[in-house]
Amino acid sequence: MVGFSSAEGSPTTVLARVGVSLISKEQACSNAEEEIPDWDFEGVRKASEDAWSELLGRVQVDVEGVDDNTTTLFYSSVSSFNGRF
Repeated sequence: MVGFSSAEGSPTTVLARVGVSLISKEQACSNAEEEIPDWDFEGVRKASEDAWSELLGRVQVDVEGVDDNTTTLFYSSVSSFNGRF
């Protein structure tokens, strides 16, 4: 658990840059710095949203009569293509 003190009544904002690696924590840090070179949270959010919209915009799915879990699984699986379709 992590806690942060702030003046009473004022919000506390914590920004975190996260990197992932199956090799090492050093590689995870390097990946985070390479993929998110600055702390422009809104810029990173917008770029990520734009990338997802462009990728998922390539796929048209008729979900009528399809279970929500199946639709969620499909879109989650599509993300693993990482733009390669």
